[in-house]
Amino acid sequence: MELASIELTAIVSILNNVLEGYYINNIYRIDENTILVRFHHSERPDRRLMVSSGRGVWLTNSDLVKEGTKGIIPTLRRKLSRARFIEVEQPAGERIIIIKFRSSGEFYKLIGEFF
Repeated sequence: MELASIELTAIVSILNNVLEGYYINNIYRIDENTILVRFHHSERPDRRLMVSSGRGVWLTNSDLVKEGTKGIIPTLRRKLSRARFIEVEQPAGERIIIIKFRSSGEFYKLIGEFF
């Protein structure tokens, strides 16, 4: 099932509220289309964000089986470890999200397309 643009808009709003003040603790590969981003905050519970190409983006409490560090995972870890969450954006009417981070004065974007 695909996400509609309006559903993604609601998810973006929730993610911006929940992840404010968090930073990336680690990134894992779940399968060839899915990554798990673990977020940490010094005063709040850790959060886990799933990003799955074609399926969607969601927060989970599940501790999922991880495949290791194949593909893009080593690069994401190198660039984004300890990066601060800035915000999630959605271009108007699109099924695309842009997750923004800051690390050591550099800004990074993780872009997800869900169709």
